[in-house]
Amino acid sequence: MENPVCSPPESAADHAGIQEMDILLVGAGKMGLPIARNIQRRGHRLSVLDSSAERRDLARAQGLKIAPTLESGLASAKVLITSLPHDAAFESMASEIVACMKPEQIYVDTSTVSLAASQRVSRAFQEAQIPWLRVAVSGNPQMVEQKQSTTIASGPLEVYQRVLPLLRLLGEAQFHVGPRDEARVMKLAINLMVSGLSALLAEALALGQKAGLDWATMCEVIAASAAGAPVVRAKVAQIKHYDFAPTFTVGQMRKDVGLILDAGMDLRVPLPQTGAVAQLLLQASALGFDSEDYASVIKAVQQSAGLPLHG
Repeated sequence: MENPVCSPPESAADHAGIQEMDILLVGAGKMGLPIARNIQRRGHRLSVLDSSAERRDLARAQGLKIAPTLESGLASAKVLITSLPHDAAFESMASEIVACMKPEQIYVDTSTVSLAASQRVSRAFQEAQIPWLRVAVSGNPQMVEQKQSTTIASGPLEVYQRVLPLLRLLGEAQFHVGPRDEARVMKLAINLMVSGLSALLAEALALGQKAGLDWATMCEVIAASAAGAPVVRAKVAQIKHYDFAPTFTVGQMRKDVGLILDAGMDLRVPLPQTGAVAQLLLQASALGFDSEDYASVIKAVQQSAGLPLHG
């Protein structure tokens, strides 16, 4: 892997010459929509393509232009960005992109997909001479909306430098970590830690609750302690009120943990703790929490410990 390239602090000059850029974004989902809004706010001409009528209506209601087809959207676009939910959607869209895209256009994929799917698509793009970046966006939709996410890119460095002003619209930190699929691995490694921390938080809260500690007090102490990493602090601020409104659902985290375990199998890296987290997420899903925040593993542990499902 190449040495990571971290971008310097943003300045007014960073956006010079890009205000007239035409961009097509495919996938107006939970992450794609705030990405699109942030880019359009900077004055770029952006259009959105999505197979869901509901998501198209939502994008249109938020002032975004809808592209009728991929071909028409690419007719004037300099950059294509995709934010797709899984391997099948990613690979299906990639086959259409290969047929429509021109070598002078740039493709940026922000989807969380498997290494195997990314490698298959990479071979097709290489044959078509289409430059592309894999860009992992670390953070939830609210963090993207507030320009607090971190972007981790891999692919040709020259292409990365050309789209860096766009990536700066999503957050304060940007990294280039290699020429191929390194960003995919880095995103999985980060999500491995996030999912593991949620499982540890669930066990810690259940242990304290069983011993009679006050729920809100536990959350405050954990946030202020040595264990209060940023993701833990953000989560306990929500869980303090026993609020499981989703920033990222149990189902979405199950999908990502599955990708992590697949990568571990492919790379021959044992991941026993992540395997246990996968089972805990499955338990939460079986209990009916699949559409709630992934922190609902807390409720799964509470139930296993014979505790009431409240804070």
